[in-house]
Formats: sequence, structure tokens, C-alpha cells
Amino acid sequence: MNGSDKKEIRRHIETLRARLTPEERASRERRVNERLTGWLKGQAARRRLSPGASAGTAPLPLKQPQETKDCPSHEYSGTTRSAGGETDGSCGTSGLPDLPIVLAYVPFRTECGIHRTIEACWEAGIRVFVPRSLHASRELLFHEIRQWKDLRKGMHGIMEPDPQNPALQDPLAAFAVLVPGLAFDTACGRLGYGGGYYDRFLEKLLQAAREEGREAPLFAAAAFDVQLVERLPVEPHDIRLDVLITESAAYTRDPAADRKRGEGSDGAAG
Repeated sequence: MNGSDKKEIRRHIETLRARLTPEERASRERRVNERLTGWLKGQAARRRLSPGASAGTAPLPLKQPQETKDCPSHEYSGTTRSAGGETDGSCGTSGLPDLPIVLAYVPFRTECGIHRTIEACWEAGIRVFVPRSLHASRELLFHEIRQWKDLRKGMHGIMEPDPQNPALQDPLAAFAVLVPGLAFDTACGRLGYGGGYYDRFLEKLLQAAREEGREAPLFAAAAFDVQLVERLPVEPHDIRLDVLITESAAYTRDPAADRKRGEGSDGAAG
């Protein structure tokens, strides 16, 4: 799949997504959020019931971008603590229990809104972290949000978390990562926006999981049916999602498949 193919697919899918009327979008987003919320709550319940599967089991934090050292003091599970270094994933002196963690994102422009899902996570006791883009290094740094007021406008008008909010030190403590994208196929392939931020982040997660002998979070995406293509060509470095949720169906890939690489579609694209 060459660059011109990717650009054409992006243009085509963006056009289809933008053509949805406000009524169509609202109806489809409602169904997507119902499916996505149900899936997340089910995975969180499994995490709570599985021995040794909580955020408190993390032996070593995954190294994060340098900016995390400047965050204020917090003692939440898996977050930065300015005085005394990083937490080990336990509840710390704040007395908070080890709550399940999901890495989400704030939808932008014509993306399928997942605001209802994020609010449902807050209500269910699932901690939500969303990314802040470090443009110099083209990396993502996740901060916790507990209300919409925790966001502020970043580059290109994308809403990002306040950098003073708790920064996640151990992404492997999360049980799921919600991944944005532009085009998908039913084999859980994904075509991103071209920046490569999420591809580097997901590959870093998988590499850390292999090196530390830990389980990687599940990779999930929410999209409209109009974003589906018959098949996205495979490239050697591609990473597949574990589940793709649309308004009409949930597509999952073979759980026995190798999650390392080579099974999915266009992870290199965004």
C-alpha cells in the first residue's frame, strides 16, 4: 500500500464521514457508545476478577517521555509522584483502591464521539487517561481526566488534558487502549491519520509487555460503518486492533493470533 493509496482512502472515508447528517450522527454515535461501554465494562469486570490483574501488579513502570518529571505531586495508581519518584501501581497514601484504567482520546472534528463512553467510565469507577501530543518527539503522554473541565485546547484545536493533571507512568497498567483512526476493515485493520503517534505508542506498549513478561492492554476502536473498507493491505510493521466497534457490529480478531505484528492493517499510518 503506497502513500497515494493511503491518501485516497483517507480522502474518501473523510468525505463519507463528513456527509453524515446531524441526525444520522447522533443515532449512530448512541449505538456505538452503547456497544463500546458494554465492552469496556465487561473487560474491566474481568480485570477485577482475575487474580493479579489489577493496576497494582505492575513490577516496573514503562519509561515515559521526559516531561513527566515536571508533573505535580499525585499518589494515584500508576501516576507520577514528584516527591519520591514514581508509584509502583499501588493505591499509595491517598487511600484510593486500584481502579481499572482505560486510555481513551478526545474525538476531533468528524470522528465518532465517545463522550458518553468516557462519562460511563467515570460513573463505573474506571479511570480515564487521554493523550497530550509531544510534537518535538512525536510521542503521546497520557494524563487523567475526571471531568471535561480538565481539558484545554491544544495544537490544531484538539482538546488535550491539562499537563498539571496526573500523568500515567505505566501504560501497561491499563486494560484497554481506545485508538482513533480513519479507515478500518473487518479483520481489525486500521488506517490512521498519517502522524504515526499511535503506531509508535502501541509498538512501544507491545515491546514493553514482551520484555517484562506482562499482558499488553487490548486495542479497541470506535467508528461508523461508513469507515469500513473491504480490506486494508497488510504491511510488515502493522498492528491489528483486538476489537472494532461500529453502530451495527463488533468485530474481533482471533485471540490466538500473534499480537506482535504482521497481522493487521496500516499501523504505520497514524
